[in-house]
Amino acid sequence: MSNYSEDKIIEMIKNFKSNKDTELRPITILNYLNKYKRLNEIEPDIINKLISAGNDKKIVNAIIKKIKSNFKNSKDYFSILSKIIKSLKNVDEDISNYIINRIFQIFKEEHKKNEEETDDKVDFEQVKLKWKDYLNFVDRIMNDNKIPNKFKILFSMYKIFPLRDDYGNVLLTDKDLDNKTNFYNVKTKIFHLNDYKTISKFGSKKYQVPDYISKLILEEYENGNKYLVGKTKDTKYALGSLSSTIKDRSKSYFGEKFTINDIRHSIIAFYDDKSVKKKKQLADIMLHSYSSQYEIYKRKE
Repeated sequence: MSNYSEDKIIEMIKNFKSNKDTELRPITILNYLNKYKRLNEIEPDIINKLISAGNDKKIVNAIIKKIKSNFKNSKDYFSILSKIIKSLKNVDEDISNYIINRIFQIFKEEHKKNEEETDDKVDFEQVKLKWKDYLNFVDRIMNDNKIPNKFKILFSMYKIFPLRDDYGNVLLTDKDLDNKTNFYNVKTKIFHLNDYKTISKFGSKKYQVPDYISKLILEEYENGNKYLVGKTKDTKYALGSLSSTIKDRSKSYFGEKFTINDIRHSIIAFYDDKSVKKKKQLADIMLHSYSSQYEIYKRKE
């Protein structure tokens, strides 16, 4: 197992990127470095000690409790600690996941304590849409002949692949295209995602679409539609406008407005009590990091 020197970790922190894969402001980097320095003062060589401990609950908990007891606002320190851990190379995935999951467990415990001690309960915003309600909603519209196929396709795709607003920019074709274009091949029933927000981090993706959705897509293709979910037969939705369409259609079909982010928040909240492995699989499908799932997107169901 690699040994990480303090200089190596400091250099790694200096190269941290934002969640949008852009350069961080110098003041943000400085803040990270100061917090790492303070962590090392509390527990010298903290990173190597955690990695060496692996999934030894006793040792990991002792270090985490030490951090928690030394900082009033320990969440910020746990956040930088988890960011460092998941950025390390050549570390066993099970070990890093165990440590990060334990850190997030502390987040939950602190939040629960804050709820009990104060009336301020807005640390995690309440989800607007429960995942089970969304699943029932999709099942219902699939059996409604009055609803256009493209919206059945759209809401069903979010049920199995809860991406961002990428479905409004997917060409329909009967052959594979280049690796810079989003397309769905009606012959292979594979959705190719090559142009999306975090492509530089996660690369091109392929999704095998279930038969009950692929049949609807084939009908749309045979009826002359150029896009998976087009504004018209020949035009796609502008970037960012698909969420507004979902909001309007959900009001019409469901009786309540919700957005793409509401759908994504909903499934994350539903997975809150699932295993680390399943949460990580969900993060992979949603094309964001496992830590983002809890630091940014997580809501209480």
